[in-house]
Amino acid sequence: MSVSLPWNKINDFLLDCGRVREPKEFSKTIMNRIGALIPFDHARLYFLDDNGNVRDEYLLGIDKQIVREYHDYYSMVDNGKYSTVKRARNFRKCYPSLDDSIYDYSKFDHKEEFFKGYVRPNQLRHCFGLGLRDLNNTLKCLFSLERVRDIKNSETDKAIMSHICTHLDNLYQNFYVPVPGSIDTLKKITMDFRLTSREAEIAKLLLRGLTPMHISEKLFISSTTVKKHLVHIYAKTKVSTRQELLVKLLSC
Repeated sequence: MSVSLPWNKINDFLLDCGRVREPKEFSKTIMNRIGALIPFDHARLYFLDDNGNVRDEYLLGIDKQIVREYHDYYSMVDNGKYSTVKRARNFRKCYPSLDDSIYDYSKFDHKEEFFKGYVRPNQLRHCFGLGLRDLNNTLKCLFSLERVRDIKNSETDKAIMSHICTHLDNLYQNFYVPVPGSIDTLKKITMDFRLTSREAEIAKLLLRGLTPMHISEKLFISSTTVKKHLVHIYAKTKVSTRQELLVKLLSC
């Protein structure tokens, strides 16, 4: 079945997103602009750490209490079937097809606690899911565009989403591509001190002047995780402070 797509709107949307040079703002721009292409009643954007846990969120048109109930309880019922961690693991195994990203809540198991306690009381009807990955195929952002009106996603909606998903994923992964001219240095740091790829990435960001807090935000990992990596980096490079580390790295 052939559908007519609003190519001018799609082009404007992708150009607006492509102008953003920071991953978190890029994701928020998608949320703020995508409603012009895929109508929704409310939406959520979850920023995930490497384990699929939510480290931050951005919400549009939805009560924060509803989202808190999801995080605090309903993400864990039914063996965590509908948790972000579960979705992140499935995402890493296989990039979902378009059909796997569309949810018709009326087709969920009505006996499950998630449906009885969360879906039905909050009048959720339909949902479009979208995820963005880093270069390791790790899900870093999870979008949920939800409808409480009983209006199914049309063939046009599906065609638009199919077209923009690949473009958005490619734009997002560009944030994780090493800056030209820094690749050799990154490889040398990794080999000289036998750092893991993540440790080398953090070391490189330190050299660029980022603080541990900013590294946490850029890589979408917790500050605790950054500190653990730093402890390992200190041990491998035989230093005890960040200043000593920078001096040693700059000598590479």
